[in-house]
Amino acid sequence: MGLIQELEQFKGKLALRPIHGRKDPDEKMDGWGFTGVPLFFDWIHITYCCHINIGYGAGFTEPMSPGPNSVYFHGDMLAIDRDGDISYYGDWEIVPAEDAEPMRGKMIPADGN
Repeated sequence: MGLIQELEQFKGKLALRPIHGRKDPDEKMDGWGFTGVPLFFDWIHITYCCHINIGYGAGFTEPMSPGPNSVYFHGDMLAIDRDGDISYYGDWEIVPAEDAEPMRGKMIPADGN
């Protein structure tokens, strides 16, 4: 599937674009670090900068907890765990999916499918 076809499936969605990434949350940064793969979703709900719910369509899900395929806060950073490969981000932005250029890897919806 080409990039245009991949982006088409996310048209009308939002994207969380993680930036200023690192693998070790205690790493002292000399530069901006890396940009992560965007997460695409319909809605996001955050409670007290602690619990994050990201989803598609209507309804409510249980808050994500640290673990495989989750998004959570780690101190003042956003942690994204993709099958046990955790990255920590000092900055993130929410943009229309059409504006979320993939910087590396495959774009994966927030529901993991």
